Amino acid sequence: MPLNNLSLYENWYTKKPVCREQHERLSYAFNEDLMLGYAYLHGPQFGENVFAIYQDILQLLTQHNYVLLRVWNYLPQLTESSDYQTFCSARAQAFTTLKPSFYCAATVIGTGSDSGVIYFIGAPTPGIAINNPRQTPPHLYPEYYVTPSPMFSRATLKQWQDGTTHLYVSGTAAIVGHSTVHHDKVAVQLDELAQNITILFSEAAKIDERYRKTQLNHLQHTKLYIARQVADNTLKTLGQRYFGDTSQPQIFNGQMCRADLLVEAEGMIVL
Repeated sequence: MPLNNLSLYENWYTKKPVCREQHERLSYAFNEDLMLGYAYLHGPQFGENVFAIYQDILQLLTQHNYVLLRVWNYLPQLTESSDYQTFCSARAQAFTTLKPSFYCAATVIGTGSDSGVIYFIGAPTPGIAINNPRQTPPHLYPEYYVTPSPMFSRATLKQWQDGTTHLYVSGTAAIVGHSTVHHDKVAVQLDELAQNITILFSEAAKIDERYRKTQLNHLQHTKLYIARQVADNTLKTLGQRYFGDTSQPQIFNGQMCRADLLVEAEGMIVL
């Protein structure tokens, strides 16, 4: 939830008219270039609901010949390792039914409430999965973390027909290899996640050289998620050191997929 308790809305813009439709549990808008859709998570059957929503998403994209670019998963609970296990199992089951063309960028955060939302972006042509050589690809994590392994990439690079590119950065944390580092030290965890995001820019530059000049304060629509035991004013001060005043990162209380993670960040770069 946002620390200022305000209701927040995201507005996504396109230059072409859109159609608004419903598909099973999904509400969505689309045109020939882009699709944005969402579904709310309610009720006690958490795993079944996640599976059904992902199945709806993949069915809808298949009907339109679209593919996934980016997914946000705001789950009602993520306090126990079994919650993340349930989510990963449900997502994997849906992917087995209708396998996506590639694993895209994603965020998974617990809301600590009785409801959540999953929303996504799709397009007719795929993006390019970007991974971080400093981190183990999520789908190759050892089984003792979660089985099946998480199915996402560290970022998605999307090159649009008009020459614009979007780099969607997944929820990024203080993970090196596959291990959490600097337990209980939020400032140092922020150092590590900042380094991980910077490396993603370097990896994207191998495909689009314009990303060689990208810095952390160029990150847009930045969200910082913090564990409840972290003082928000501490993180705000630390966040400005990396992301600057211009990007104005939004700060949220959230539950991470691991109990030893104190902070997570995401955002995007538009060139």
